[in-house]
Amino acid sequence: MSETMFILDGHTPIKCTDTLLWAEWFKVTDRHVAETDVPTLDGLVRVSTVFLGVDHAFAGGPPILFESMCFNDGGAFENECERYERWEEAERGHADMVARIGAYPNMPMPSQATLDEAEPLFDVKETP
Repeated sequence: MSETMFILDGHTPIKCTDTLLWAEWFKVTDRHVAETDVPTLDGLVRVSTVFLGVDHAFAGGPPILFESMCFNDGGAFENECERYERWEEAERGHADMVARIGAYPNMPMPSQATLDEAEPLFDVKETP
């Protein structure tokens, strides 16, 4: 596991081969890159972007160390996730996710007056 553990020096990930040092650092360090609550018609969506501390590039390649995740209480965005290599990518990815969720159809429901003026989609016949 020591091959996959990292700590941060500022915003720069540093490989850590000492499991006890890594565990202590992980326990006391604020690993948040950003956290944003986005109101939608589907409820409040929390977008949280964090430093993971462990490489999530399980199939090889450069280490994947940051993650943006949505928490939406079972809504449309629940558990949506993106992962990144570097802090700067995580910041951009967080902003992109917040913008994408903010662009989700968040139009207000039509007022009763608007509904009363709307044309019916089909004729309704009254029964005698």
